[in-house]
Amino acid sequence: LPDTMASELHLLRSNREGLGAKIRFVKPFLDRLLQYGEIVQEEYDAIVAKETPQDRARALLDIAETKGRGAFHHFREHLKKVNPELGEVLHRCSQHNKPLKLFCQKCETLLCRDCRSEDHEDHRCESLVAEGDVLRREYTAFKRENRKLLVERRKGAGDCDMEVMRREANDRRKILKERLSAMVDKEYDAFLEQLGDTTQAGSVSSIADSGSAAWSEITSSDQQEHGHSKMLTKEPVFPWYVRVVQYVLSPAVQPPAEAGAAGARAVAVSAGASASAVAYLHMWYKK
Repeated sequence: LPDTMASELHLLRSNREGLGAKIRFVKPFLDRLLQYGEIVQEEYDAIVAKETPQDRARALLDIAETKGRGAFHHFREHLKKVNPELGEVLHRCSQHNKPLKLFCQKCETLLCRDCRSEDHEDHRCESLVAEGDVLRREYTAFKRENRKLLVERRKGAGDCDMEVMRREANDRRKILKERLSAMVDKEYDAFLEQLGDTTQAGSVSSIADSGSAAWSEITSSDQQEHGHSKMLTKEPVFPWYVRVVQYVLSPAVQPPAEAGAAGARAVAVSAGASASAVAYLHMWYKK
């Protein structure tokens, strides 16, 4: 996580001018930062009071750069939510500031085109965008055919069978959706297969097992903290202790409500969470 954050901060600084020019509304970012205690009201008001949108955006970027992991996380996640294309700049190659479009199977690392030509030219690399490009072209063809039929209908409505047009469009829609679904399932299955061969997957599994065994101890601690027993619903597809680990690995995952502060902290610490991540979990359950 620290290495990832360092790379993303480097990309933020490298693309600061472009981000500052394109971020037009800073209040939603500031609202989130204020909500999670990453800034105080005085900082919020000072940024909002700046004269131009560019000045406000630059001040927001200052906050994201200097306030630590929590502030950067909330900035990044909100940017990804409201403007995925702009948020993509934080997921580029930190060395060349270019999109990561390849995966080197030998070195097991993400690459941009420049990385490939410099250090991985003889390695077997998998394209991360080729299938997406094919699907994008097929979606474009789907839209083009729809528009073409609409034009033909307007030119000669009497010669067009609307029911046939609907049926043909629906058939093409189903084919496109099935292809997308098949691609997503294929990638997910490949991910799970590879995950089973990694030590990280083993650690998540072992934590889940140990968390299940220690359930009564953790809930007992949580009951003492809150002064009452928790009523749990049916166990979710991913038990709460697994989702705490998911949060540690990817803070975009929302901590599970049913864990309780004591249980979440215990599992987060055992999963190797940083002090700031544990503190964030504590704040979450104390809200």
